[in-house]
Parts: sequence; structure tokens; C-alpha cells
Amino acid sequence: MTYLPQPARLWWQLLIPLGFLIAVTWIFRTTTADIDMIHSLRATFGLKSWEDANVGVWSHVKNYGVIPAFLLAIMAVMGVAIGMTHRKFSQWTRPSFYVIAVFLLGSGLITNVLLKDQWGRPRPKQVIALGGTEPFLKVLEPNFGKAGKSFPSGHATTGYVFFSLGLLLWRSRRRLAIGLLISASILGTLVGLARVLQGGHFPSDVVWAAAIMWFTSLGLLYAFRLQNFTERVAVELPENSRRPKWLAPAIIAGLAVIIGSGLVSIPRSQSAVVLFEKADYGNPSVFEFDFDGILQVVASEKAGLEIDFEGVGSPRSSVSIKLSQTSAGLMGKERRSGILTERNLSGKLRLRPGHYRVKISPAVRTVKLGEPFQNIDRSNPRELTFDLP
Repeated sequence: MTYLPQPARLWWQLLIPLGFLIAVTWIFRTTTADIDMIHSLRATFGLKSWEDANVGVWSHVKNYGVIPAFLLAIMAVMGVAIGMTHRKFSQWTRPSFYVIAVFLLGSGLITNVLLKDQWGRPRPKQVIALGGTEPFLKVLEPNFGKAGKSFPSGHATTGYVFFSLGLLLWRSRRRLAIGLLISASILGTLVGLARVLQGGHFPSDVVWAAAIMWFTSLGLLYAFRLQNFTERVAVELPENSRRPKWLAPAIIAGLAVIIGSGLVSIPRSQSAVVLFEKADYGNPSVFEFDFDGILQVVASEKAGLEIDFEGVGSPRSSVSIKLSQTSAGLMGKERRSGILTERNLSGKLRLRPGHYRVKISPAVRTVKLGEPFQNIDRSNPRELTFDLP
């Protein structure tokens, strides 16, 4: 028996979304729509900096918008448990497995493991056109081996995961299914918009997050043979059937994995500026930094260190750079707390005119140093000497 889509379903489930994705991707590939949309959105919401979106309503959308997806995953695990132990609800066993598979495959494996951790697209706040130091890469332009994690938006997929329920209930509860599809679109787009305004993703990253979750939900719907699912048809278990011994440990393990994944998947972000109490730390003024990230050195009227951290981890996890005075100058060392599953740390050293030496540890991935610095000595890759007129 084959389980191919019927022509009517094929039209709206596959061809229309695919055509939309191709058309929108073509626009992003042939124009600067990603950059232009970010400028327009920031102006619309009155945001002058990335940090402005890390407080207030957009911060709440980012932090709490992922919770419904984890609640759905927990309910799906409970659906498996109830379906396998109660004949009345046995028809929900396979649909529950289906929802779990969409969550783990679409939002987990495809988005975060295969694409986001490998593709290397710089985030908006990292590109030169938006105040960063990295070149802008258009959507689907690979940059393998680099630290960028913009493509696609992992947070947005947690909203779009509800596509799975809409497709699942399309035949039996049409109005509810339509409501779920609309709600999934709204939730995923809102979470994605928050990440765009915070400089974490481009609009095209959000579009592709929606596409990944749609086609993952659709493909698994047919893989699980649920395209004609109706909850009114139950599959009765034999009267003498017993609960498998492995079921309870499996359910507990599944809940532990999902809850644990949720606890270490909370978005974390920090921004701080520390002004130096005095402008001179010897001649030359010596600064030493030991942290895993990017260091940018810029000219400024006020000397100080600006820290920008964005990552994912357990509640209250954080990263900071502790400054301390040493006999040689000023030392900045990274300090971490909690559990972080993803981290992006950058420091911006603001200096007034003078003669400087900057020492960096091997952990510092990149040092950005340009105009108007003069007499730059790069003979030692871990020590830069330069003048700032």
C-alpha cells in the first residue's frame, strides 16, 4: 500500500509552500532585503541598538516563546505512555511518537546540529553593514568552519513545531487544524522577530526555520502513515495485554531528556560597558585578555571595555570578563557560571590616543584592529603593539 499525498493535498501541503520558499529565497539572494528589513524593523519599533531589544517585551518573547514547544513535547511523551497502557487512548500512541520525532528531528538534528552549528553564517550584529566586523553572507551562502550561527533560527523552530499538530488534525478537526497552523505561524514569527531585532538572526533565517519545520512535519506525517488520522478510530489492545517492563523507565528517561534539554536551552544574553578609572597603564599602556571570543579595538573618547555575550544554557548561566590590575597593566579574564550549550562572546576595547600593547591568549579567536591605528607591530601573533594618534 502506498501513502502518497492526494493531488489536492499535494497542491497546498507541498507545492505552494515550496514555491513560496523558492520565491522568497530568490528575493533574499538577489537583493539586500535581509539588511534593509532589519533597518526598517528597528526604525519601526524605535530600537537604536541591539541591546534595546534585550529588555522589555522582546526579551520576554525570546525567553518564554520556546516554552509551549517543550510543554508539547512533554505532553507527547505522556501521550505515548497513556496510549500504550490504556486501550481507550491507544490511537494516540503513534501520533505522539510523530510529534516527538518532529521536535527532535526538525528543531534539533536538522536545525541546530546539521545546519546552525556547521553553516557558519555570521549573525546580523556581527556583520559590517550592521555595526559588526564580519562580511555579510546571503542566505544559503555556506561559510563552513566559521563561528557564525545565524542560519537558521533555532528559536523560531520551537514555534513552528506546532505545524505538526495542524497537519495531524487536518482531516478530523479542520477548524482546529487551521487554528493551530495559524497559531504556529504567529508564534514562530514572533519569536523569530524578537531574534531579528536582537541581532541574532536575519529574516531569511526565520523563513527557512519555518520551511524546515513544515517539510519535516509533512514528511514525517506520511512516514508515520498518519495523513488520514482521525482520533475517533481506536485500535483496541488485547484484554490480556500487559504493560511492557521497559515502558516506565523509557517514559521517565524521555521526560528527563526533554526537560533537561529545555533547561539547558534557555536563551542567555548580556551586555556591559566598564570604563577604565585611569587612561594610562604604563608606557606603553598594557592590556592582556584571556577569553574565548572576538576582540575588537577601536578609538574612542572614553577608554573602556564593552562586553557582548549571547548564548544558550541553563537558568542564571552567564559569562563575564573580570578586570584586574597587575604589575604589567590591566588583565581581563573570562568567568563562566552555570551550564552553557552555546556561547558567543565579543569584547570591544575602547582606547584614547596613546601608545599601547595588547596581549591575547590563544583562546581569543580574532582580533580586529584598523584605522586610525599606526605603527602596528604584528610580529608576535599573541602581542600587538601600536600607536593611536
